[in-house]
Amino acid sequence: MSPPAKSKSVVIVFTRAVERKCLGMGAANDAVALAASLRVTLEAVRAGCGDARIAVVSDRPLAVDSDHQLSQRGDSFEERLLAACDDVSALGYERLVVVGSDTPELSVKDVATALAGHDVVVGPAVDGGVYLFSVAADRRALLAGLPWCTPALLRALCTRAGEASLRVVKLALRRDLDNAADARALSTLLEKLCRHRLGEPVLAVRGTDEEEDGRVISFIAPTSSLATASVGPPR
Repeated sequence: MSPPAKSKSVVIVFTRAVERKCLGMGAANDAVALAASLRVTLEAVRAGCGDARIAVVSDRPLAVDSDHQLSQRGDSFEERLLAACDDVSALGYERLVVVGSDTPELSVKDVATALAGHDVVVGPAVDGGVYLFSVAADRRALLAGLPWCTPALLRALCTRAGEASLRVVKLALRRDLDNAADARALSTLLEKLCRHRLGEPVLAVRGTDEEEDGRVISFIAPTSSLATASVGPPR
């Protein structure tokens, strides 16, 4: 299937089933936090993508609103990511923007800038990786063999682009949700997202508060109904 007229760009939301990622807060808290992050990611993508289309690429079907929904292929992260870029490019798109679903700070401006026609756009993550990148579909070979899922990724990607004489535009530095430390750093935002984006009650769990650097951080926990419906369609 070819993209509709005037839609030569696509935003790929590259995600996995929420229960597979552990933030160290317990399964229910992790599921709620990641579901809220996915929802706010999709909201930012929809608001910032203009005429571009949205493709959700996941390891299982998700009940989300998108133009395309594709299954991940491959064993390693790199294999799955490159396969996603190949599969979406085969639909006829010329510009690929890839974003994870674990960066709740993603902004509408981030998405719009990534679609503005620059050679390469990267969203630097606090841990040295990237939370977003944008390349022309015919330049996606640049992505092969990079140190994915390591702190060396951002530097390696920028170096690779420079070697190809491509100009790199960097977005704001943001934190993605990879572990409990990230969840603690973003705890205030996560609680706000769960309350306002999921539209379900959440409770502060006093028994799981943690103290770090003199700060007491209160994690969130869902009601039982929220825990079972954390990846429903955006509202």
